[in-house]
Amino acid sequence: GAVLAIVVIQVSRWYVFKSAPALNVSSIDGLLIALKWLVLPALALLASLLSTAIYRFTHDIAIDGRPDGVSQRFDILLRNNRNTLEQLVLTLIAWAGLATAMPERAAIAFPVLAMLFVMGRISFLAGYLFTPCARAFGFVLTFVPNALILMWLTLRLV
Repeated sequence: GAVLAIVVIQVSRWYVFKSAPALNVSSIDGLLIALKWLVLPALALLASLLSTAIYRFTHDIAIDGRPDGVSQRFDILLRNNRNTLEQLVLTLIAWAGLATAMPERAAIAFPVLAMLFVMGRISFLAGYLFTPCARAFGFVLTFVPNALILMWLTLRLV
């Protein structure tokens, strides 16, 4: 899974930095474009929360909000919510930094990054429901782009 995720990320990277022409946008424009595309990662979190809410309302033991005594499936849904929120926070910070540091390329990258985020979250949950180890592909699709962006931004600070 991790190898496939790295291939997807590298192809996306090639598209953003080699194939697509740079746009002429300011840092403010870059931030506005980032905000526009952050709707997709936010929808991934919304879908995750909604799936948990549906489970709560359809299973008496989960309706009171306590995680103890519930099924493994419900526990996985709660873990998915938490991980998706964590990834979304990193995404917000990484995208804001990218939008201001390299707005002309970031504007092209955001649709790709948004789609990677959504694909990653879907893969993460599907894999988690199958077996915890199978969530790796989805985790890598969401985590690696953010980690690379944040490392790049950190190196620019030095």
